[in-house]
Amino acid sequence: MTLAAFGWALESGDESRARGIAFSTLVFSEVFRALSARNASRTFWQVGALSNGRLVAVVILTTVVQCALLAVPATRTIFALDDVGVEGVVISALLGLVTVSIIEVRKLAAGGLQPKAGIA
Repeated sequence: MTLAAFGWALESGDESRARGIAFSTLVFSEVFRALSARNASRTFWQVGALSNGRLVAVVILTTVVQCALLAVPATRTIFALDDVGVEGVVISALLGLVTVSIIEVRKLAAGGLQPKAGIA
């Protein structure tokens, strides 16, 4: 998804904006994956969205820091990024959801194919 985001943004803008969108996509993908990785067979909703308060806090903090990194001119200069705007952040977050959605669908499919306990 990161490469797809970079390629798309590179076609519609300059390289530093494309790097910003790709970087944001990677960050959001990993944040969402962390939520999904709490259990190998149960989905995010089955485990409970707020069942791990520390992880939720880290996800929120990471999201805030990522958005601030793109919004503050000094940090954009340090990382050689361009202002991606609200649109770029939203696109990055949505692309970040693609990978975790695939993982969650695979969990549902695997759980739906396994026999229930006590049924022979």
